[in-house]
Amino acid sequence: MPMLLERNDAKALSECESGYAAGIKDPLLLNTLSHMFFFRYFYKYKRDDYSKMKSLLTESCNLGSGGACCNLSKFEKNSSLKKKYLTKAKESGVRQCSM
Repeated sequence: MPMLLERNDAKALSECESGYAAGIKDPLLLNTLSHMFFFRYFYKYKRDDYSKMKSLLTESCNLGSGGACCNLSKFEKNSSLKKKYLTKAKESGVRQCSM
């Protein structure tokens, strides 16, 4: 019988933040954290969470995560930065990313 895990978003966020604070700068961790902050911002409208999300996506994009670059382009208002992130996403192999 498969083991079911209880979903605990607060604990997941805490564990990911601990890893980040310890110096782990893996794109998967950064993308996971940005995703969590996006949903906290979306549902609770905390402006801080939006800033954290963009910062984490930027860091992940700079580490070569095409998915992060693509996501970042969706939130960027500055058109030259938007193009820059789209280009980085495509150079990283994310072909389906567009404006």
